[in-house]
Amino acid sequence: MLDILWKLQNLVGRTNHTYQVISGYRSPATNAKLRKRSKGVAKHSLHMQGKAIDVRLEGMETRPLYLAARSLRRRLLQQVPLHPPRYRPRAYLGQLSS
Repeated sequence: MLDILWKLQNLVGRTNHTYQVISGYRSPATNAKLRKRSKGVAKHSLHMQGKAIDVRLEGMETRPLYLAARSLRRRLLQQVPLHPPRYRPRAYLGQLSS
């Protein structure tokens, strides 16, 4: 995951800017509580496996960050699911393979 974040940071030209991690690993209990409060939380979230992260990048709007991550996904030879920033002001990156 850190490699993907580093590549994304370089792709958008913000190597000196800081990521803000909104959500990383979460326990099944925490995931269940969040599901009760929000429709956007998956029952079998990759967050519970430590394979997903929601981030913001300092000084950058979420939509361009999401589009850059989508572009990066095409360049990587692994599947990286992405959720568009419809409901929340952060970009979600999930990694299915390590």
